[in-house]
Amino acid sequence: MNILFLELIVTVNTWKSRGMHHEMTNANTPQESGVAERLNRTILEMTRAMLFESKLPKSFRTFAVNYTREILNRLPSWALPDEKTPYQAFHSKKPSVAHL
Repeated sequence: MNILFLELIVTVNTWKSRGMHHEMTNANTPQESGVAERLNRTILEMTRAMLFESKLPKSFRTFAVNYTREILNRLPSWALPDEKTPYQAFHSKKPSVAHL
């Protein structure tokens, strides 16, 4: 068997053990990935808003995107049971927000 395929199986099994569900879609079919497209749009809108409010140049966009993901991973998700956060589902502990 291909080593990459075995790594994918191990990764998917790890996600399942942590209560996550992995779905794959066909390439170049945005109609099949509406949730992902909406999340990407949300990330970009939050990034633009942070850069605009802070009056930082566009060269800080990468940092702003990473910070946006940091925030979103610490917010409760409707897709996870018991109002867990994505961070909590992956690491099995409550996230710290002291650094925010």
